[in-house]
Amino acid sequence: MAGGDRTSEFVALFAAHDRGIYKHILALLPDADVTQEVFQATSVTLWEKFGEYRPGSNFFAWSCRVAYFEVLKHRQAFVCGCC
Repeated sequence: MAGGDRTSEFVALFAAHDRGIYKHILALLPDADVTQEVFQATSVTLWEKFGEYRPGSNFFAWSCRVAYFEVLKHRQAFVCGCC
């Protein structure tokens, strides 16, 4: 698949699921400001890792898994105070 097609695919999938991803993060981090910060980090990570996404698989499940790891990174930084 050409790079432009892959970009369009990501944009379409992300637009279809961004609210659900945000709500997933909000359920894990019930602070709206922190949720927004982690959502932004998740959005960037999703784009960076989109090459690992298998076309035709469940984008929402995959993105929620990525979001979960972003939440863990945030929690670890908060606990250790290093970031």
